[in-house]
Amino acid sequence: MTDRLKGTLMGVLFSLGAVVIWVILTFIGFIAGLAGALMGILFVMGYQKFNPSDKSKYVVFVACILIVVEIVVAELLAIAIIAGFYEVPFADALAIPEVQTGIILDVVIGLVLSFAVFVGYLYSRNRKNQLNDRRMYTGMPNAYPMPYGMLVERTYVMLKPGFLHLTGEIQSRIEAAGLRVLVRDERVLNGEILRRHYEEHLSKPFYPGLEEYMLSDAVCCMVVEGENAVAKMRELMGATKDAESGTIRGDYAESITKNVIHGSDSQQSAQREIAIFFPGF
Repeated sequence: MTDRLKGTLMGVLFSLGAVVIWVILTFIGFIAGLAGALMGILFVMGYQKFNPSDKSKYVVFVACILIVVEIVVAELLAIAIIAGFYEVPFADALAIPEVQTGIILDVVIGLVLSFAVFVGYLYSRNRKNQLNDRRMYTGMPNAYPMPYGMLVERTYVMLKPGFLHLTGEIQSRIEAAGLRVLVRDERVLNGEILRRHYEEHLSKPFYPGLEEYMLSDAVCCMVVEGENAVAKMRELMGATKDAESGTIRGDYAESITKNVIHGSDSQQSAQREIAIFFPGF
């Protein structure tokens, strides 16, 4: 094998290796940027499992370093490949207009990726700070201050067995009151969850009948959010007994037990009940 052929093969192998490294580093930088942005977007949309920890700034720092390394190494390898292909010095390859255009494009891509990482991080950190503000303001995570003295809360609502055909009507009433349903799920409860929910009533004589009824068919569980959500939902529901016409219970209840709907009676109850039926929400 001649020296020229050996040199050519070595050049080809070097070029292939450089391209592979370039692709890998570019992929890492791209994924790091997308992951940073996606984490922030998902958390802002309410997926709280993407809540950034206090150490997340180090992850962001590493991601940005990877992007910088990708830009530097990729450009050096690209210019080296071009210099070897045309058999010209490195400085001459750097002076080629197409090479300069490629460098500019790669730098722009790198800056965009870095920006995406920081945007994702800042969004998610800001969202976490909002949750912390809720705890500082009310001592609990399901309420937080809003402008003009508003207090936005989350409350737990449950349609009882036999009344799920009213789901659309009741949700319309909830939304007409200025509240919104964040999540809704129809399910058949089990005894363990029901006992956790009604733990203060377990020793009362009416509980066995209540449990039998609540386990007899599916229920519809909801988390409702809005200004003074707890009080507004209690007003929409009506009293347990002798509810006024125009309220949900007043219009549809069949008895004290089969009174259509359950709603948290306080912020503390809402926090506890949401954790029972929608853990991690």
